[in-house]
Amino acid sequence: MAGRAGGLYDPFSYRVQLDPYPTYRILRDKFPAYHNEERGFWALSRYDDIQAATSDWQTFSNEAGVSIDGTGQLFGPGNFLDSDPPRHDDLRAVIRGTFTPKNIQRLEGRVRAKVTELIDAFVNCESADLAEEFAWALPVSVISELLGFPREDQKVREGWARTVLIREPDDNQLPSAAVETLTTMRSYFTDTMKARRQAVGEDLLSDIVSAEVNGKRLTEAEIVGMTFLLFVAGTETTASLLGNSLLLLEQHADQRAELIKNPSNIPKAIEELLRYESPIQNLARVTTRDVELHGGTISEGSRVLLLYASANRDDRRFHNPDCLDLKREPKRNMAFGNGIHFCLGAPLARLETRIALEEILSRVPNYRVDGLVERLHTHESRPLARLPVALAPR
Repeated sequence: MAGRAGGLYDPFSYRVQLDPYPTYRILRDKFPAYHNEERGFWALSRYDDIQAATSDWQTFSNEAGVSIDGTGQLFGPGNFLDSDPPRHDDLRAVIRGTFTPKNIQRLEGRVRAKVTELIDAFVNCESADLAEEFAWALPVSVISELLGFPREDQKVREGWARTVLIREPDDNQLPSAAVETLTTMRSYFTDTMKARRQAVGEDLLSDIVSAEVNGKRLTEAEIVGMTFLLFVAGTETTASLLGNSLLLLEQHADQRAELIKNPSNIPKAIEELLRYESPIQNLARVTTRDVELHGGTISEGSRVLLLYASANRDDRRFHNPDCLDLKREPKRNMAFGNGIHFCLGAPLARLETRIALEEILSRVPNYRVDGLVERLHTHESRPLARLPVALAPR
């Protein structure tokens, strides 16, 4: 059944951002092909529909951008997420080798050292903010080191990672703070890229600068666009996954206790955490032809939001999906997408989260929320802005 249920679903709504899951259920059950005329998009919410759409890039194209407010298109032409084959495949191939599971596993020691350093900074304190001091700090540090950014700019980059995502209540326009941050980031990435062209180093940005696509070096705009994608995607997804995981483990003390006793179960638990609270809630496509679905027609040229987080709570796919069960046998979910655009950084996000949970549950296992938990209000993910905790002794 297609639907136009007024303003039932709007990703820019604070009501939806605070708790989208009741709305997702209504969409799945009553309006699986939902049309928001005011915002000018359709939304697909069922697992099977989203799996089909992500498997058919010829019909559901990324070319017009995957963010509903066009943020990604501001990155530049090297942002291969906003492209289709063959260009998508050519650009993705430039960095694909860095993110293979085998190569990511080699980063374990470096990631664990960063996790240890971050925990050392607050482990002997009475309290900490596990969002700002840990969930955001870790992925920014990891992707920055991979790209070869100087360590002394770490705090500045942490601020960029959050500010560029924040949206105003019920407004689908980029706020001035985000625009200014994007401009500052572009200058920083451009300057760093130019320095690599003068002196190539042993980092990912140097690899991108030196790479050739079809016998030609990438342009400056392509290098900067790819750097934007790697930095933003490399922080937002992991910060959202890690922050929400820490909160959920605090809220489910019995399941946290089980993980503390059996840390070898953490990789399996991460798959359930990914399913239950998907780091990326939605991404957009544009149809290249008319699509008949659930009794209606999505016209050629329509923007379609794929609600990954809704797909992962679809009871047509998962038993009792609104229950967090860290012992659940993993079943393929949509947390990292599907098809040719499956998240290249998924192995890195899993590695960072596994090591982070191993160390937190070992060194500060009895942390408890102590204050107001705040979400960073944005339209396509649900990261935490604040997670204040008391660090009770073991």
